[in-house]
Amino acid sequence: MAEHGSGPCKINENRRLEAPKESSMFVSEKRSLLVLPAPGGVLTTTVAEFLGQCGGPVELNGFSHYGPPMGGEFTAGPRALGQPGGEGVEYTASSANSVIWDNGYGLVDNGMWLPDRQYYLGVNRGVSEYIDLEFENDKCCAGGLINYSVRQGVPDNGPPLLEILDSNDVVLASKDLEADLGTRIRTNGAISAGEFRGFHRDACDIRKLRIKGAFMVLDDLRFSTAAMAGTGGDPHVKTWSGEWFDFMGEWYVHIGSVVSLLDVHCSSLTSCASLSVT
Repeated sequence: MAEHGSGPCKINENRRLEAPKESSMFVSEKRSLLVLPAPGGVLTTTVAEFLGQCGGPVELNGFSHYGPPMGGEFTAGPRALGQPGGEGVEYTASSANSVIWDNGYGLVDNGMWLPDRQYYLGVNRGVSEYIDLEFENDKCCAGGLINYSVRQGVPDNGPPLLEILDSNDVVLASKDLEADLGTRIRTNGAISAGEFRGFHRDACDIRKLRIKGAFMVLDDLRFSTAAMAGTGGDPHVKTWSGEWFDFMGEWYVHIGSVVSLLDVHCSSLTSCASLSVT
């Protein structure tokens, strides 16, 4: 590694950076809202669009409740990262080089993450190294605040991949974030900066979120919590107000002061996305 590298590093009392042999750094610029089709899923690049795609309750887990040794730990897991009162999330990594970290983490041209993030995850080393976050049941959407190491305009240690997997570990969608201008992250030396990236699937069969390569870091994990289509039972219906119903048929609803009949005779899950009022 170069002298100003990528990955975990310790910070002394004067908050000067002491980078170990393997370390990296990064910061971000604002972009307009973007939703991109991706094989197997829809990739969103803003929290607002992500919440709109999810269409139901979303849990935010910033890992700040986690309490390993001071400064964090190098571990392959498993580690339980579900927060008190929230849903279960299990961390595993492809090697013990990855970290659950509460110290400095260099991203070279993209800056650095510092302890003010209060625990975050980092893929430390290896083009093929990754971290998986497994949910306790299938989800419609999952994503988080992400950054990765960039050196002289090129991702450090392979492409930064964001992936979602099903309960059988089949990769449902994989996106090289560097491949498109709209998904590329450039935080230009900023501290503790990043950008949101997340996936949505109508089938609601996301069991794992994976970050892979490029010394990627992730914080502020977000995922859907409502029992929706794809989790068993009758097809679920989402109305224009964002509510989900486990029902197929028709019922009366109030629209202002007028009572109208809402027709939800769905031929498939996707056809329920556009409902007509008669």
